[in-house]
Amino acid sequence: MKNYLYLTMSQERLNGLFLLSIEPEMVDMIDCEDIISTFATKTARRVIFK
Repeated sequence: MKNYLYLTMSQERLNGLFLLSIEPEMVDMIDCEDIISTFATKTARRVIFK
C-alpha cells in the first residue's frame, strides 16, 4: 500500500511534502484554520450516502 501511494503521487505533491519535511519553520507559519475553511468551501467530489 505504501509503495502504491508513493508511486501514484504527482511531482508537485512530492515537492510539497519534501519542503514541509525540511522547513519546519514554514510549517509553523501555516494557518490551519484558513486551509480548513478553504477546503470546506470547495465542492465535494464524492457523494455521502445517508
